[in-house]
Amino acid sequence: MTIVPLELSCKKFQERFSARLQKAGNDAARFRLYTAGLTEFSRKILPMLQALGDTAGPGSNSYQQGQQAASNLLQTLAGPYLRSCHDFNAGVILFADLITTCSDPILKSKLIAYSNHLKTEWNKLEPGGLSHNPRAAKRRNLNDSSESQWHIGIGLFLLLLLCGAVFFSGMSSHPRPMAVAKKSLSPQPDPYPLPVASITIPPPAPQIEQPTLVPNQRSEVSGIYRFTDTQGVIHFVASLEQVPAEYRSQMKFTSTQSLHTAVTIRNGRVLVPVELSNGNNTVRTHLLLDTGATITTISENLAARLGIGAQQTWPSTARVADGRIVATRLAKINRLDVGRKSQQNSMVSILSGSGDGGESEGLLGMSFMQHFRYELDFDSAVIRWKD
Repeated sequence: MTIVPLELSCKKFQERFSARLQKAGNDAARFRLYTAGLTEFSRKILPMLQALGDTAGPGSNSYQQGQQAASNLLQTLAGPYLRSCHDFNAGVILFADLITTCSDPILKSKLIAYSNHLKTEWNKLEPGGLSHNPRAAKRRNLNDSSESQWHIGIGLFLLLLLCGAVFFSGMSSHPRPMAVAKKSLSPQPDPYPLPVASITIPPPAPQIEQPTLVPNQRSEVSGIYRFTDTQGVIHFVASLEQVPAEYRSQMKFTSTQSLHTAVTIRNGRVLVPVELSNGNNTVRTHLLLDTGATITTISENLAARLGIGAQQTWPSTARVADGRIVATRLAKINRLDVGRKSQQNSMVSILSGSGDGGESEGLLGMSFMQHFRYELDFDSAVIRWKD
């Protein structure tokens, strides 16, 4: 079997890289080697593969052999890089350069998949950072440039109108012939209006209707919009206007406000802001976080403000902190919200004396919290939601 020069180059590349990898003393040094290896792959191997396709043709046996060798080498470099990458911004930029350099469709699809993996991991860790990826930044720069050109054009238009108004006002100071004077006696619109009156500022662009994919449709919601283009590349942008119209039906939205909920911590007690809704009644208050409580408990006063009547409840019992079994009543309310986390048809227990009568009006129990993954950060006084 004929050995293609590109195969030899990939083999020598692999041998040199393995030798340097064995001398690396720690994980950081190895990660730097993988970064350098991918950069060298972009500068040397990809141009050789493109040259082979130009000379032998993409359908030739020699090209397919070289393509396979390059694909194997790429997998050897990219796999460990992805597993150990922590600087997602640098990683996204690196793979964006590789995708731009690569002309082979099979290798490009792999590079896009690697880049998408990095972006997905970045989105889990730091959604706000994704709006700064290279493609999004480039799009913002183009928008800024076009907006600047529009402003310059408007400025030139105003200047021309002003010059025209000055010129024609000078002409109107000279005596006019009688025929013209008589004609002017009939009411006529001013043929040379002042510049300010003649300018029509373009109306602002109509507000794009928010899609149902955006949670809660509240104007204060901020987050990251994610969509995948026809090339399979995942994009992350910070505003809906940056999502092309053809991709809005399949975009996904991650609210940065859903990542944590601020709480109040006093003497080890965690007071959580909640919103309870029942029928037409909505009450915002604080409940004491109690992971030992099976069900969320509210005071009789809070139940009354929610409009929970006796016909909506049924008798039950509950075990209190000192071990006693006490009578209580159960009810189902329409909704319980903690930050951006919500539970429909939430079951609550109405217990006499529940809450401290001041800071909290009940207990936020596991009937709500068990449905979400979270972490309580005492230092920052927040609940960090994991999903």
